[in-house]
Amino acid sequence: MSAPPINPRKAQLVGTKDLTLHAHLAIGLNMKERKAPPAQRKTLIATAAAYVRRYPNDSTRAIARYMAEDGVKGGNLRYQIQLCRNEVGRKSCRSEVSANHVTPRAKRDRQAAMRNIHCHTPAKILLFDIETSNLAADFGRCLCMGWMWLGDEKPHIASVRTSKAWGRDHTDDHTLVAEVQRVIKSADMLVSWYGLKFDVPFLNTRLIYYGLPLIPPSIPHVDLWRTSRYRLKLHSNRLASACDFFNLTPKTPIRGEAWVKASAGHKPSLRYVEEHCRADVLALRDAYLKLRPLVYNHPNVMLAVSEDDDGRGNCPACGSEKWVEDATHFGPVRSWIRMRCKDCGHQKSMSRQRGKR
Repeated sequence: MSAPPINPRKAQLVGTKDLTLHAHLAIGLNMKERKAPPAQRKTLIATAAAYVRRYPNDSTRAIARYMAEDGVKGGNLRYQIQLCRNEVGRKSCRSEVSANHVTPRAKRDRQAAMRNIHCHTPAKILLFDIETSNLAADFGRCLCMGWMWLGDEKPHIASVRTSKAWGRDHTDDHTLVAEVQRVIKSADMLVSWYGLKFDVPFLNTRLIYYGLPLIPPSIPHVDLWRTSRYRLKLHSNRLASACDFFNLTPKTPIRGEAWVKASAGHKPSLRYVEEHCRADVLALRDAYLKLRPLVYNHPNVMLAVSEDDDGRGNCPACGSEKWVEDATHFGPVRSWIRMRCKDCGHQKSMSRQRGKR
């Protein structure tokens, strides 16, 4: 009779018959080096397989982090998870494309954009997204927030799961919204998708409820939903539609059951929502780089360095100095030169007199 699972509350044991003899031997040898008992080896195999089944779209590193947080110990977790993923998830994932899959073309475009654009941006540009339990701030609360500074590789996640009040009250988002307010007020510019219509009003409602300072209205805010609606002609103005059409980092779907459980304080479901938020921020970053030439009222990022900047020497959208003369157009009194940034594609016009140096 095999030993009980290390953490039966978090992992449902599945039959080890799904694993091949090769996986059994490989995991067994890996555990034998650490002198683990045979019962623990068998239990760990089943536990790793249960986590792979529960989180089929998550990376091996993320699943290993979940197991470590839940108290699963013994052996090289990432190595065991990868073996179980190869055996357990092969049939279920063979006909599906992973939600985190990025085509080589999109990966090359994103890397080129990061090399050519991020280093020229002098302002602190914050890309953020929040996940809530309800669309109304008086009936719901903030579950987590994902954000990243333009130029960073990985987004940051703040969740109610890691707040101090989590142990006594799963619905207390006081610490979370306070941290969100501190992050936002330190930015020179904000970028979101439908943030002016939802994210900022929701956060301000929760901040007023707790008696905390509001989000400063003077921070420039680029809402890409407005750009998609008024500058593009897609069948839908959702972020997922733009990512699908422009072949960007895909926006991951969310299961309704996981959302309900996360609102009730279910830790695995909260982790699922956090990973969903993390993917949304990466998709928002790629959408911003793609749609930035269409943001005609883009704030001048050079004002973060000098208040006297007139925008003639640097691109007001990315700060690059690589300008080219695109065309000339005429008005009733004077002629204008249309300039285009070679890095981000932003365009601006200046009179011939101002264009002379």
